[in-house]
Amino acid sequence: MIAGAVITAFFGAAMAGKLSNEQLERIILVLLVVIGIALIVEGFLPQQIPALLPPALSWRIPAGILFGLAIGLVSSLLGVAGGEVIIPTLVFAFGADIKTAGTASLLVSLPTVLVGALRYASRGAFAEDRTALVNTIAPMGVGSVIGAIIGGMLVGIVPAAVLKVTLGVILNISAFRVFHKVNSSNKKAES
Repeated sequence: MIAGAVITAFFGAAMAGKLSNEQLERIILVLLVVIGIALIVEGFLPQQIPALLPPALSWRIPAGILFGLAIGLVSSLLGVAGGEVIIPTLVFAFGADIKTAGTASLLVSLPTVLVGALRYASRGAFAEDRTALVNTIAPMGVGSVIGAIIGGMLVGIVPAAVLKVTLGVILNISAFRVFHKVNSSNKKAES
């Protein structure tokens, strides 16, 4: 999965420059709603649902590469780490439990984000306003590290179904915010 994600993260950054903000926002909206609803539904299903893929490595390796290609593309196009796509992929396609999927998501996300960030930087994406970028990244980075430590401590305590439903709700709230922003932008453009 990592190999496929890294390959398309490189090319997705270039593609992102060709899409309008409205097109990217619509893509984000659809992805967030579909994935969010799937996770909420899965949170209410029996604890462990069977994987969509057969257990044979001859199926899982090519599927992992293909899913990785899609994840890398989505991640670099949308400027995200990809966890919102990686976790459901691991849960539904490979039958991983939510906690294992969350941990594995970090391992797939790190090289994907690194390649995407380097590709965006090489295209001059960070050259214009470095101060605003640093003022945003530094506090978010600190918060993310603290959140990851707290999450790591809670992983054995919080039930998997609660994690799935919570992630699904968060994704749908994010989708609502994107939808609200797209509609506001469209109404301003029409005026």
